[in-house]
Amino acid sequence: MEIAGYIFFREIIYTYLELMHPEILNDEERRIRKIEEFNTEDSYMKNYDKKAKSNASGKKAYILKGKNIPLGARSAIHEIIDLKGLKEECKKYDATITQYLTSVLIYTIYKENYIKKKSKSKKPIKICIPVNLKKYFPSKTMSNFFSYITVEAEVVKDKLDTFDKIIEFVKKDFKKKLSEEEIIKTMSANVKLRNKLFYKNNSFGIKKTNCKIKLFRN
Repeated sequence: MEIAGYIFFREIIYTYLELMHPEILNDEERRIRKIEEFNTEDSYMKNYDKKAKSNASGKKAYILKGKNIPLGARSAIHEIIDLKGLKEECKKYDATITQYLTSVLIYTIYKENYIKKKSKSKKPIKICIPVNLKKYFPSKTMSNFFSYITVEAEVVKDKLDTFDKIIEFVKKDFKKKLSEEEIIKTMSANVKLRNKLFYKNNSFGIKKTNCKIKLFRN
């Protein structure tokens, strides 16, 4: 069980005992618990490295074009996939589910946009994959503690024109970018951005302006 799940479950049990059997908890135990409850940890600040430099590419990604939705709304497509069948497909390529689905997405963009629409673009297809940082660093936080890796497929330059080539590329890229060294670089770059004085002092204003732009768009 992850630490956040353990803490949540512990709090349920503790609260039940506190309500049903208050006589077994003395004042000192209650005081310590209240201190622990509000002792929130910033796991990003705790684990980031000031000296780490990101290796993120500055290349612009291939952009999927579509119709704008009124009021800046976003759409999402939900599908139900047979897990057993999906695992069998992943096993054929010795890939994880995330690696397989990432490869499918890249291959689909390549086939439907680069080939069908005869795009002349040579920009890479970039896919951001969330990474649970609690698997890499010690953390007691109940909040989200995650980063991401960016899979950057140069489909034209590297001739990634078949699904087999794409999934082999994705597997190698995952292995490289999911190393602790690379994860620290990406996370540290995000923390540095967050800590910049302008953004730190004006984050609410930036968010408010952004919301207004989305609201009156179209």
